[in-house]
Amino acid sequence: MGFVIYDSLTGGNAVYTAGGTLASTSTISVTPVDGIFSVNLGDTGTNIIPTSTFRDYGSLYLEVSIGGQVLSSRKHITTFGYAVNAEYLMGITPT
Repeated sequence: MGFVIYDSLTGGNAVYTAGGTLASTSTISVTPVDGIFSVNLGDTGTNIIPTSTFRDYGSLYLEVSIGGQVLSSRKHITTFGYAVNAEYLMGITPT
């Protein structure tokens, strides 16, 4: 499966990929059980997500692909990104 975070609902720039690099994204191995899967992006087996990603981009969207087929449409990342961004106080350092 492939997991890529973009800065736009369509088109835009890739700002994170679970596998590979932004220039050359790749998939990660995921084993569904009864059709259900769970992936902790940024954790073991995936690339780390820098917290600055949520600081530097106001809206982010997750694209998922399975077996080379991109699922539509990208999903808007909401609560988690804002919680991480609180560390930066919307771009203003706490000092």
